[in-house]
Amino acid sequence: MIIAIPFTIIGFVVDGEALSGLLSGSADSVGWPFLIVTGIGGVITSAVTYPISAGVTVLLYVDQRIRREALDLELIRAANRPDPAPGAETVGG
Repeated sequence: MIIAIPFTIIGFVVDGEALSGLLSGSADSVGWPFLIVTGIGGVITSAVTYPISAGVTVLLYVDQRIRREALDLELIRAANRPDPAPGAETVGG
């Protein structure tokens, strides 16, 4: 919404009829300039938010696998690193 709201405001400014239609309560007066500007804003908003949402989903999925299946130990073995000793303190912790 933080990204989409400025495009909506710009759409109202560009298309004066849309603002008067909003104030009068009639939806018939929304013009093409308003629709084009808000459509561009929607595309830009989606281009920014969908990758962030996908990244968060991936991080949550990997976190759950690490907690349930000891995926961190498998990743260490796959990287040809020695297994950490049980109970050994990790770096930074």
